[in-house]
Amino acid sequence: MKKALVFIWVLMFTFLFSNVFAQEKSLGKFYKIQLKVLDSLSGISLPAATAQISKHRHFHFTDDNGLVTLDSVKSGLNLVQVSFVGYHSFEKVLDVRADMILEVLLCPTNFHLHEYTVHSHELTEFGSENQSRIKLSALQIQRTSAMVFSDLFKQIPGMQTLSSGPAISKPIIRGLHSNRIALFNNGTKLESQSWGAEHGPEIDPFSANEIELIKGAASVEYGPEAIGGVIKISPKPYRQLVGIDGVVSMNAYSNNKAFAFSNLLNGTHGIKRHFNWRLQSSYKIGGDSKAPNYVISNTGFKETDLNFSSLYQISEAFGIEITGSYFQNELGIMRAAHISSTSDLKKAISSSKPLIEFPFSYEINRPKQNVTHNILAAKLNYDYPQLGKIRLMYAYQMNHRMEYDRGVSWNPASLTHTLPAYDLKLYSGNFDLQFEHKEFRKITGKMGATYLTQSNISSGTQKPIIPNFIAQTFGVFIFERYKSGRWNLEAGARFDSRFQSVYQRISSTSINEIKKNFSGLTFVASSAFHLSSELQIQFTQSSAWRAPAVNELYSYGLHNGLASFEIGNENLVPEFAYNSDLAFKWKTDFVSIDFNLFKNTINNFIYAKPDTNATLTLRGAFPTFRFTQTNADLSGFEFQVAKPLSKRFLLNLSYSFLYANDVTNNQPLIYMPANRLKSSIVLNQSKWKYFTDIFSSIDFESVFRQNRFVEGLDYVAPPPAYFLINFQTAFTVQTKLSNMSFVIGVRNLMNNSYRDYMNRFRYFTDEPGRNIYLSVQFPIQYYQTKKLKS
Repeated sequence: MKKALVFIWVLMFTFLFSNVFAQEKSLGKFYKIQLKVLDSLSGISLPAATAQISKHRHFHFTDDNGLVTLDSVKSGLNLVQVSFVGYHSFEKVLDVRADMILEVLLCPTNFHLHEYTVHSHELTEFGSENQSRIKLSALQIQRTSAMVFSDLFKQIPGMQTLSSGPAISKPIIRGLHSNRIALFNNGTKLESQSWGAEHGPEIDPFSANEIELIKGAASVEYGPEAIGGVIKISPKPYRQLVGIDGVVSMNAYSNNKAFAFSNLLNGTHGIKRHFNWRLQSSYKIGGDSKAPNYVISNTGFKETDLNFSSLYQISEAFGIEITGSYFQNELGIMRAAHISSTSDLKKAISSSKPLIEFPFSYEINRPKQNVTHNILAAKLNYDYPQLGKIRLMYAYQMNHRMEYDRGVSWNPASLTHTLPAYDLKLYSGNFDLQFEHKEFRKITGKMGATYLTQSNISSGTQKPIIPNFIAQTFGVFIFERYKSGRWNLEAGARFDSRFQSVYQRISSTSINEIKKNFSGLTFVASSAFHLSSELQIQFTQSSAWRAPAVNELYSYGLHNGLASFEIGNENLVPEFAYNSDLAFKWKTDFVSIDFNLFKNTINNFIYAKPDTNATLTLRGAFPTFRFTQTNADLSGFEFQVAKPLSKRFLLNLSYSFLYANDVTNNQPLIYMPANRLKSSIVLNQSKWKYFTDIFSSIDFESVFRQNRFVEGLDYVAPPPAYFLINFQTAFTVQTKLSNMSFVIGVRNLMNNSYRDYMNRFRYFTDEPGRNIYLSVQFPIQYYQTKKLKS
């Protein structure tokens, strides 16, 4: 097996660094396109405008006369894109058969809107362009066929997932997760991460049309808790034409015999498209997952999702948007993770398979979770031509989580009662005011203020693991950008203050109120320089902070979802992080290379430290974790290469390296992802017989053993390294009614048995085995009228 792996890597590196000049001959003829970019109203030349051929993925800049030459343009159809700050972008498909000279007229954004564009007058996604950003398109999301939201990120360098069994996971960015990553769903920050690792994001993968990932500290723009980065989920855009259309999606999975169905409707009404709406619903059901050699009992799930949004354009400058979502999920917690005695717990941890196993079932028994998350948000957008854009948003959220224990044999009533052990409700209200000003002397920027109020109510048949609390957070920020020629400079600062009151029950008649105030100042400064049209260097220095979460401060009890006993530390102080990020991007027609080097120093880093003396409770024996703090250093790099092997084949190679250290104790930091190497060979073909948009890939993933650990600190040493092969193919079939898109794939093709270090249930079980999946998607056109001008 090792010889085969070595042969695969040698073969890939041989392809990667093959002769570039030999490759050029096979790609056809090349021509030049010269562009002259002008203001459409005044006819004045626009220097430093950005021009690119979309498939080249690198930029060119116009000179002082507005001229730029795109060389090495391959013959055939090419999409030319031109953009400039304060102007509408230009896009045109050119059939290139010879050298060309074109004049491009860009229209100022404050003059009029272009044809066929829905314009909500919402603030643009103005933010740092210099930080490491990755976007997943709707096509990439569809091909992933993710069963849970966090599965979407497994193929991105520098990202892993933290799991608590097969159906509960959350994203990890450069070793950081949970409260250190800000999640935005349709512009609303998700307020549900304070419960810990056993609570995955309440987001339906079907609702995501585009996902943007920002790596590194981003607190200036997105507030506290963005120490590790930001994930932004955007829904499908509103229709551009009057009428109604829709998309139906269906997924099926072999491992847990899961099925998922989703329906999306999009409507636009009014002579000038004054009213737009979107409605999306999903339903998922899955049974017990299966490791290669056994069933992982009681790991089924049921999920129901509903998302809606509507936009009413009162005038060309003023619009109102209402959005909302409903997420409901019932999750089984692996039965074999809840052990009756300390001796059985030790036996379970040392066993190669779970001590408790039942036949496959869709039934969800206790222990289990029932999670509901509701969001209702309103946005007011006003475009003032002389000054800029203003947005006011209010978002209300309710996160309701119920945990059910398995009961105890000595109390028969506990085996059948319908009340949860823990009943936790978190209510959040967020006000967000932002102003994006017009360009002034090549400077653009945004400033704003935020206010967040939260209250938590805890109840249940057992003593609440998290006490009741009320919290308020205030924040103000400013962010500015300067662009000139090849330089892009950015800087910003933010101040936040959090006021928190926690109510601890001392006795049946006494409650103790604990007040804490936390404040922090953060900054970001970055620069990007285009050494040439092919090479770009970016450097970002930023800071971030977050207050300790209530569960880290005051939790005390059994977390059924994690099958662990957690003990908080009320002496915890805020984390402060200082992040440095250096990126090199080299993109040509023959190779694309991205290299990111980062260093994240976090003072007062909070983590759950194992207490190797397990806790014996009335409901069994469980691994115990105590929250503590240390100074930490997380450094590493991400390397990604994409190289065409021919007109149809592409080689992708990526490597993620993380070195995490407990600086205070001069030892490795516990629970940090292992390094991993990924590669894939991709086939893209436009058409073959009755099929179009053909895509196939075979992926090879090597996850190394986490060798940096302290012997005896954890209940069990990190598991061995593992190797996975995944395969998928996607294509579109033309039918009389519509184009049907198919994705067929298999994960863990060889059905290998392995355990992942970042799965908290690795103490008890292997990861799921081979999983074959099928995804079908087809659009439905109800009616539409001719195209309208804005």
